[in-house]
Amino acid sequence: MAILQAHRGVSTEYPENTMTAYLAAVEQGYGYIELDPEITKDGTIVLLHDSTLSRTARTDDGKVIENAPRISDITYEEALKYDFGIAFHKKFKGERIPKLKDTLEFAKNNGIKLKLDNKIWRIGAEAILKLCADYPTETAVTCTSADQIKTALSVIPTAEIHYDGAVTKDALDEISALVPRERLVVWLPIKSKGTSWVTVPFVTEELCALVKRYGSLGIWIVSEYEDFDKAVNVYHADIIETNGQIKPERMKGAIADMHSHTTSSHDARSDIFELCETAIKNGVSVLAITDHFDGVTIPKLDPYKVALSSTSSVDKARERFGDKLTILKGIEYGESFWHPAEQKKVEQGFDFDVRLGSVHAVKHYKTEKAFSIEDFSTFTEEEIHSYYVQYLKDMMENLNKIDFDVLTHLDNPKKYLTAKFGFRLPYSEYADLIDDILDYIIAHGIALEINTATLDMLGECMPSLDIVKSWREKGGYLVTIGADSHNVERVGADVDKVIKALKELGLRNIFYYQNKRSYQITV
Repeated sequence: MAILQAHRGVSTEYPENTMTAYLAAVEQGYGYIELDPEITKDGTIVLLHDSTLSRTARTDDGKVIENAPRISDITYEEALKYDFGIAFHKKFKGERIPKLKDTLEFAKNNGIKLKLDNKIWRIGAEAILKLCADYPTETAVTCTSADQIKTALSVIPTAEIHYDGAVTKDALDEISALVPRERLVVWLPIKSKGTSWVTVPFVTEELCALVKRYGSLGIWIVSEYEDFDKAVNVYHADIIETNGQIKPERMKGAIADMHSHTTSSHDARSDIFELCETAIKNGVSVLAITDHFDGVTIPKLDPYKVALSSTSSVDKARERFGDKLTILKGIEYGESFWHPAEQKKVEQGFDFDVRLGSVHAVKHYKTEKAFSIEDFSTFTEEEIHSYYVQYLKDMMENLNKIDFDVLTHLDNPKKYLTAKFGFRLPYSEYADLIDDILDYIIAHGIALEINTATLDMLGECMPSLDIVKSWREKGGYLVTIGADSHNVERVGADVDKVIKALKELGLRNIFYYQNKRSYQITV
């Protein structure tokens, strides 16, 4: 099986070229991290793809940097004043620019190799190579010519060389005289969104056969499993680079139910021990307890006390079932942007593994009740339309104001408006608003939950298949499954059916969150 290389770390789920993204590469099982050195004014070697701070850095309060400087025009201490996480998503606020030195130590401690981008030859390769000379096992150097290879080997004689220059027999004859095949990787681009700008020839079977005579074959950048299969089975790649969409195999066949409620929630009927026993019986490997933040829909409840009750029950359940089941501490933040102070208190008070974001009630001119208790028979078609529009707007506001990891049961109102009152909510009529939500979560590394609670009553999950297909077409892949159980009968319900549908859409992983970090399960 080909080794996978994480482009700028796992940059589809975490801010690129940060320690957070590099840690994800280790946690998820990648063999290489591709990264981009830069040099500050005072000679500190840092990791940054662009020469300026304009795209990935922000001020500490999240604002775009006016007249953003070049990294080479500021010192390392000055660079530390900027935030390199919040531009990706507010939940990564506080991320600082990493030093190459620290990243090399990280690679050494975690058994992963760093591949230096070929930009080093434009910005000062000598200093970078000299630093890496103390980490020869952890360093791979990208070169585009024989002269660059000679320079790299003069500083790091045992370095692994990754060549992405002209791939011809003459060129490969020349470089193979310098590098033994066990330390030579030759890279070819595959046609994809990540390589739309390249001008060199794309991968062909003939070029791959030529490369294989001299060393290992690398193919970049792969973002779809159709291309991955071709890279493995047709081109016989040894290393495949991806932004994060393609994952190493991990926990193959395991089941994760990322949405369940205990009696700590006002509307659940089963305690955590019953849920865990049923989860184990049903073959569930990972169960997230995600009791409600209900400061809005149930005003008399104290969300902090609910969270305390829920997380305390997880601690007790882990003592009893921890050797048989991974039990995660979670919360479901429902329309919590209405009560930011209470949400902030809960967020700061507990170390959740996963935060779900949802909307259960809408401030509409006819009601502020939760969907589940409103009599929609008094609504006209026009009022239902405006209600659903407001729901989608509220979901976007929740995304913009509240930190969470998973957007749960998108199009939730149909559970009541459609199932109980017969109103239809076709995706086509609301596509603009829904697509804005999908674009947002994909761009910011937020997972989409497939919620099975409506499968029996409506014959489809939340969101509906047409929404999921649109999300996939946009490049979405980060997905969790939640049975949304409020009683033991639903723990892990219909997860197998969802997995089958996801596989038909070209997905090969579902995800769970632990310590607010994403982990894949190979389906």
